Amino acid sequence: MKRGVFSFGLTLLLALTLCLGGNALAKYPDSPVNLVVAFKAGGSLDATFRVFAKALGDELGQPVVVSNRAGAGGAVGASNLKMEKPDGYTIGANVSLPFTLSTLVSKTNYKVDDFDYLAGICFTQPAFVASPKKGWKSWADLVKAGKEKGMLTFASQTTWDKLAAKLISKKVGFTLAPVPTKGGGEMVPSLLGGHVDFAWSGGVHYKYAIAGKMVVLAACTSEPLMAFPDVPTLKQLGYDISMDVPFMLVMPKGVNAEVKKTLEQAAKRAFNHEEVQKLLKEKLHMPAVFMDSPRITELILRSHDSYKAYLDK
Repeated sequence: MKRGVFSFGLTLLLALTLCLGGNALAKYPDSPVNLVVAFKAGGSLDATFRVFAKALGDELGQPVVVSNRAGAGGAVGASNLKMEKPDGYTIGANVSLPFTLSTLVSKTNYKVDDFDYLAGICFTQPAFVASPKKGWKSWADLVKAGKEKGMLTFASQTTWDKLAAKLISKKVGFTLAPVPTKGGGEMVPSLLGGHVDFAWSGGVHYKYAIAGKMVVLAACTSEPLMAFPDVPTLKQLGYDISMDVPFMLVMPKGVNAEVKKTLEQAAKRAFNHEEVQKLLKEKLHMPAVFMDSPRITELILRSHDSYKAYLDK
């Protein structure tokens, strides 16, 4: 009799536990979600995800609180994200390079498969830019100045632009020396203040170029820039390198499948908010493309393998 009562009690306890667990999961999120941007405030990634965070919070029914963890071209943010609890309450906003390239050329405490890639929302429009005070109208003017000086400095933000600089330096016969900056927020005053000769920009240059405060010299994308289609790409200039890099949402590995589904669906709806679309298309002039988890994951892994093959040459 006692054994029967015990078995019944245990069964009831398990049923209640499963029920409560299911209800708790169904309530996700029941508190604010943290969105950690991997670049400094003031750049295009930060500007994009501050607008996106508001839309995502509206869709989730909980505030999405934005903070910044900048450094090493997004690798600091990725490194810290890996250590977070995979409960869906901490999401990273980053570009793909810390996962696809930094893991191959830098000493990182993470690997490309240490994360769950949630969604991509657009592709960057990176370029090499200069201040009009330099008097340069084209990439050829930069090369001419570099040959005369023997070295040019540039504001660097990522592992990729340093790699590109090495390749270009070999071809032009002078050194392109990187000066590290923590995103567009540091790049802009560095360039406009005359502290460097030119700069790599992930997209924040658009409003400055339109206002005549920057000159776009070369596109780093495989196709011409949306806002500056007449500016040649690096490949068109004879350098065998390009980058097609998404802005994306990423999480620590192991997030519950239902939580991940909730976030992915909310991200897709947030992507279609008018203010998000307006920012991407009209203010930043970036190709707005939503990539769900399988698609962004495939892109990350393929890019990683492509960079590895390039570096192994």
